Amino acid sequence: MPQSEAFSIQIEDRPFTLEEAERLSHEPRGRDWPIVYILTGKGECYVGETQDASSRMRQHLQNPERRKLTRVSLMTSGSFNKSAILDLESLLIEHMHADGLFSLQNMNVGQSRYHDYYQRLRYQDLFEELWEKLRRRGLAKRSLFDIRNSEIFKYSPYKRLTRDQYELSESLLEVYAGLGEGERKEVLVHGGAGTGKTLVATYFLRLLEGILDGDYDTADLEEDEDGFSRKVRLLESVKRKGKPRIALVEPVGSFRKTMKEVFRGVPGLRKIPVIGPSEATYHDWDVLVVDEAHRLRRRESLNNFGTHDQASLRAGFEVRKGEGPGRNATELDWLRRKAGSLLVLFYDEGQSVKECDVRREDFERIEREEGSLSFYLGTQLRVKGGDRYIRFVKDLFGKNPSCFPLLPEGNAYDFRVYDDFAEMFEEIKKRNQECEGLCRVLAGKCKSLPWRREVRDRAGKKSGRDYDFLIQGKPYSWNKEFSDSKFITDDRNIDLLGCLDTAQGYDLNYAGVVLGDEVKYDRERKRLYIDLEKVDRKAKALSKDEETAVRNVVHAYEVLLTRGIRGTYVFALDEEVREFLKGLLPSES
Repeated sequence: MPQSEAFSIQIEDRPFTLEEAERLSHEPRGRDWPIVYILTGKGECYVGETQDASSRMRQHLQNPERRKLTRVSLMTSGSFNKSAILDLESLLIEHMHADGLFSLQNMNVGQSRYHDYYQRLRYQDLFEELWEKLRRRGLAKRSLFDIRNSEIFKYSPYKRLTRDQYELSESLLEVYAGLGEGERKEVLVHGGAGTGKTLVATYFLRLLEGILDGDYDTADLEEDEDGFSRKVRLLESVKRKGKPRIALVEPVGSFRKTMKEVFRGVPGLRKIPVIGPSEATYHDWDVLVVDEAHRLRRRESLNNFGTHDQASLRAGFEVRKGEGPGRNATELDWLRRKAGSLLVLFYDEGQSVKECDVRREDFERIEREEGSLSFYLGTQLRVKGGDRYIRFVKDLFGKNPSCFPLLPEGNAYDFRVYDDFAEMFEEIKKRNQECEGLCRVLAGKCKSLPWRREVRDRAGKKSGRDYDFLIQGKPYSWNKEFSDSKFITDDRNIDLLGCLDTAQGYDLNYAGVVLGDEVKYDRERKRLYIDLEKVDRKAKALSKDEETAVRNVVHAYEVLLTRGIRGTYVFALDEEVREFLKGLLPSES
């Protein structure tokens, strides 16, 4: 068979009936041949793989849920092997879920983690062709580009995990399964920007909920998945103890709205509330999973102390009008008291950016306590530049700034420094059109980039202008007309600038980042520093402790500079800073 024919997929539609399963048993590829298949019915589908299509169809026809489906689309190829069909099954599950044409009956996630195998890149290309064939047959509707830009795809629990993420999910399941009656555990998961903390949190909750509901199909698990089925059986024994009360806590309000939308689109996750820390104090919970735990707040530099104190009271801390033994209770303290069995904290000290954030010492105190557990996510996945680009960003504000790394071919990262802000802004708009969205300009909150008074001033005073600030003599404005949760996803915001509060937790294709004039260049030491006199106090980054204040500002810029998956474009208000940054770029020669 010619290689071009071998690396192609044929799709055959058949009725999903017992009679058809019997016919398959007499066909060469109906038994002992690797096949990927899709079962479809009214608004529902099931994706699977098998090496015995006839037996697998008979097995499905014994399942009441599967019997609702009426058609099977069999995908075969002369190039298929076990690794390839596992990979294609997983790709189909995660993309068909985000596509939204069908509601997936799959409770499992296919092959849960990435596996490398011979000619894997060719099979990835083959999937692109397969998807277009499915669209033409009415089995999919959206383009792969559109799907991969969607939030539901990025945070879907149907996504495959890296080895780190997979092993962490297994460990969390083991911790929960091992809890005896009356026992509780607190788990701190460390992970830098782009390591997939939110994905693991979502995956773990979906898996846990599916098992506890009895929806997890253990028959779909591969025997070679490192004893994973044993862990599932262990969790099923936990199910008999009763239905736990579970929630995902999202401290960042704008991102909380996004995750609520993601959860509404996933069977099983729909039952799990996505709440803020204050909402958690209204009930006692068995399991609380806290995403972005570094953004939990303490009673410092808040806009509304009264609201904080009321929540502290609900959590059981004695406080009256800011006084009493519980007056210093933090949102972390509330959650520790309200989680009866398991508290999982996904934490990145490098993304703590405000004076009101819970201090690092409070998390370190948890780690030192007997019985607490710590895990680590180490592989950075967000930006194409990988860990080398992340290190470059971390070094920018350090004592020994490094040059932009020469990245290996295929892992190129588009990092640029601009002298003309308007030119950078236009380039981000072009990228937004090319990428069909998810490209934005972001900035830190410095005094020279103020909020517009008629929008932000509670007294309603007019500033006499219809813009927020000038950059190089041209007017620009912050995001204000649409909700913060939609700043990234709503293209009506493309002409506006977003701040940290609208960007943290999100992924962009390209990010334009403005370094405010609080970022200065030290000629003698040949490095950047932060001029705290230039920082906008409304940003709540300032602290009485100068070292903490500087750290908060630096962390904020590190967050902004690591939002872009494909590239980051930078403009600095300070000309010396621009020249310094350009000097870190590789020579064009």
